Amino acid sequence: MSVINNKAFTLIELLVVVAIIGILAAVGVTTFNGFQERAKESVCKNNYALLKKMIVQNYTLCEFESSITIKGQYLNNKPGQDRQLSCPQNFGTIAGETTKSFGNYASSPYEPNLSYKIPILSYIGDPPTDGGISYYPESGGFKLRTRCAGKVIVYQWPKSQYP
Repeated sequence: MSVINNKAFTLIELLVVVAIIGILAAVGVTTFNGFQERAKESVCKNNYALLKKMIVQNYTLCEFESSITIKGQYLNNKPGQDRQLSCPQNFGTIAGETTKSFGNYASSPYEPNLSYKIPILSYIGDPPTDGGISYYPESGGFKLRTRCAGKVIVYQWPKSQYP
């Protein structure tokens, strides 16, 4: 009686392994893409929350100081220069200047290679692109908007409730 020592894979076994690897890769890519989108949305919302805190911080600091140091707008891949903003200023002015300087501290998760880091627009409408921010001192108060994953988030400080 002779024993055959067969140590090779059959074609069927190899095809099954390739099919399993293909299925796992397809599931992994789909999951990874969803993870990236959720991460970008989370960074966008965190940028927005940070900006709101910076606005209140600068306004509060201006209540105690005669002037505050604030950076100019980040443009052409260059940080804004430090400058003095005299106090007291109205809330809309401080909020607007803080918003303009925000590109020095954050960048858009959707477009990380912008020469101005984050799209910041001073106008009444919603930001046209994800990661963008628009601000405007309106008659009812200062309104701040951002667009994250196609959804616009709006926050307004009514004049009667300025910090």
